Amino acid sequence: MNRIVLVAAMVSVALLTGCTTPTPVVTSPPVAPSPTVTEPPVVELAPQSLIDVDCDDFATEAELSGFVGEAVSAQASTSERYGIPDAAELEQLGGFRCDWTNGIEDTGEMTGPQDRSVSMRVLPAAGKKWDRYAESYSITGDTYLYCYDYEKADTSFFCGYFAHINDVWIELYLDGADKPGVVGDKAVRKSLQPMIDKIDATLAGATYVAEPWEVPATAAPVPEKCKSIVKAAQVRAATGVTGKLVSEFRTDGPQVDMTIALDGSYLTKSCSFAEPNSDNAIGGLAVLPGGEWAWDDIALSPDVFESVDVAGLHGDERATLDCYDPEEACSIHLLVAGNWIVVRLYPSQTEMPEYALGVEPRDALVTIATDLVANVLELQQ
Repeated sequence: MNRIVLVAAMVSVALLTGCTTPTPVVTSPPVAPSPTVTEPPVVELAPQSLIDVDCDDFATEAELSGFVGEAVSAQASTSERYGIPDAAELEQLGGFRCDWTNGIEDTGEMTGPQDRSVSMRVLPAAGKKWDRYAESYSITGDTYLYCYDYEKADTSFFCGYFAHINDVWIELYLDGADKPGVVGDKAVRKSLQPMIDKIDATLAGATYVAEPWEVPATAAPVPEKCKSIVKAAQVRAATGVTGKLVSEFRTDGPQVDMTIALDGSYLTKSCSFAEPNSDNAIGGLAVLPGGEWAWDDIALSPDVFESVDVAGLHGDERATLDCYDPEEACSIHLLVAGNWIVVRLYPSQTEMPEYALGVEPRDALVTIATDLVANVLELQQ
């Protein structure tokens, strides 16, 4: 019996071992491929230079200092038209501005330390803008250089150089240069020639690397008529002026340089608050379409501009006052509907009482700005 039990047990073990169920293979369900993510196109809120060169490619500080006669260094431009920095206008067209000075302010005095400065404006894709300018001033060829040695001595001279090469329009001005041994207009032009040659070569070798910038669709279109932005009656009521005014777009003064390209429907539009059929104006406004990109870099300098509240502004829209010098124009800068708008009032005209301001300029500007914002909002509805 014991042997039978042992054999039976062995048989049982063998059967169990031989019939062991294999471990099942677990198969993962198929994974669906990840959907292709299409990145939205990059929208350039700020304009980019159209060409692959910058200020130093045209002339270094050392080269300019050698020509001017003393050390000059790069400076931020303070040049403006109607309160809008012309550097911003150029950038919206894919260009740029370069300025170098010796740091001495121009006092108008002919004795003592003199200011020395070099400025350059570069406008790519100039096309018909240059053609219009050249035709207006009877310029033949693609370059034009003139120099004046005011005192016929090696103390101070002025030069202007204009060129249109590779469809890039450049303007170069040297003022107050003092180069020992260089006397007379002809000698001055000859001494400048190496710099001119470098500028011409840089223009010829420039490569276009960007597309022209367009005003963002989020910016409100600028009306064709100035009175749609602010009416003459609103200006009179805000300022206390009793003389008749018109509010209309116009171009101020002769267009003797690149301003002939900067004026127009695309860039700054200027409007005068003026006596009818007269150049006599108490102020005006200017609009830089889509100028929101430039605001933080230029319009909010805390040592010059004062933030103010203007009814109707909302979100990121803002207003700042520039009224620190009573002898100069008083301005209010508005960031409204994606555009940069400047309203200016000139010092009161005591010789024409009917055009003298009846209230403080800053108070009048805030009132005009309030009306302007309401007009803009109405246009958007």
